[in-house]
Amino acid sequence: MSKYCYYTPISLAEEILKLIPRQDYRTIIDICCGTWNLLAAARKYYPESKYYGVDVDGRAQHNMFEGAQFFLNDGRKFSQDAVAAGKKFDLILSNPPFGRMNEDESYWRRQDENMPFSALISRRYESEMMLANILLAHDNSVLVFILPITFLIGESYEAARKQISEFFSILEIVELPVEAFAGNNLKTVAIVIKKRKKECLQTNYRIAKYKDGTWLFDSFKTIEIDGGNWEGKKLKGSAVLIKRGKIHSGELTGGNKKVMHCSSKFDGKCWKPSIRSTDCECGIYAERGDIIINRVGRGAGYWCVNKSDRVGVSDCLFVIKNPTEDVERRLLRNTKDGKLCVPVRGVSTRYITQKDICSLLE
Repeated sequence: MSKYCYYTPISLAEEILKLIPRQDYRTIIDICCGTWNLLAAARKYYPESKYYGVDVDGRAQHNMFEGAQFFLNDGRKFSQDAVAAGKKFDLILSNPPFGRMNEDESYWRRQDENMPFSALISRRYESEMMLANILLAHDNSVLVFILPITFLIGESYEAARKQISEFFSILEIVELPVEAFAGNNLKTVAIVIKKRKKECLQTNYRIAKYKDGTWLFDSFKTIEIDGGNWEGKKLKGSAVLIKRGKIHSGELTGGNKKVMHCSSKFDGKCWKPSIRSTDCECGIYAERGDIIINRVGRGAGYWCVNKSDRVGVSDCLFVIKNPTEDVERRLLRNTKDGKLCVPVRGVSTRYITQKDICSLLE
């Protein structure tokens, strides 16, 4: 997992720890402890607490401070064993590895997918580690996560955000700059949540800046948490019907049905999706005049007007159904070199979202 690790600077960790509620944290843990910077920052404010670090890399033990305990273990396995033993923790800190796992590296997929917070079961390290951390929480625990910003805004995480908001109050969201982790051009967020039955619908959304050796957390706004929406935004462009295709690339193995698929080929004037085929039911189709938008990969953001008859659409594409002339004009005004001028998100695989498209249509 080491290639996916982004270690938290101690100065940033100390600033984040200032945001958590002041209460009695008797036990504090980090199951991906690495440099121990998050734990060391907590120790500055809570010197009497008991500290526990867990990591798959034995070298992490060299960073352990006096009085703490280290466990050489996969954090997911440690969490499962701790839950079985009835062990919970007061403060849970986590900057997990980010990135996609191979099938044989996934831990929770081998377990019961009906377990709590099952929407976090995926083939991404940060999702599985977040699940492992959440399972260590009791009814008054506070958790601090550092995650890719895609967790906050990505459509694929909406179900997970909704599950979490049913049982946790979202206390703080801090958008971190790309320079937060030296040498990595990665947009991340710090999220503070608290497990409690009383629902808290508002949270502070802050923007972090690093200036003259000091971290500044500007209070950006107070937002309302609405299920899986943690951005506090309502989409004015939501009246536009945007659909995502349903055919997975693994189903494009040949057949009698044509399917539009993603492509990164742009000839300087126009982009066209690639054409594949399948025998599966497509589910989503593009009609003549619909707008096709490349959703993922190097071609994310390319778009065109469909000039063919009814054709299936893969899950790598969006379709704007029955667009008006105004919709097409707005997209043209926000296009450069064939691509929509929207943020391209993702850690290992680049993608854009429906919200990004709607933002151009407001």
